[in-house]
Amino acid sequence: ALDGAAFAGADLDGAAFAGADLARAAFAGAALDGAAFAGAALAGAAFAGAALARAAFAGAALAGAAFAGAALAGAAFAGAALDGAAFAGAALDGAAFAGADLARAAFAGAALAGAAFFAGAGF
Repeated sequence: ALDGAAFAGADLDGAAFAGADLARAAFAGAALDGAAFAGAALAGAAFAGAALARAAFAGAALAGAAFAGAALAGAAFAGAALDGAAFAGAALDGAAFAGADLARAAFAGAALAGAAFFAGAGF
């Protein structure tokens, strides 16, 4: 388990974290373009300012995760649990949230051009 691991500023473009336990992990400022987090446990993880273009979070547990100022263009959150996640100031252009649990998720100041919140996304 990588619970609470520190990846701040790391170059992890295309990394595979599918199914990993990364609760409370710190990814602030990390390069994670195209990274795969399918089914990962990421509750309370910090992604502030991280580059996450086209990252895949299908079915990931992201309750309380922080994405302030993160670049998430084209990211996929299909079926992800995002209860209480914070996307303040994040760039979510073209991101997909089909079937995601968005209860209490906050998008203040986020760029959402072309983002898809349909096909069962729950608020």
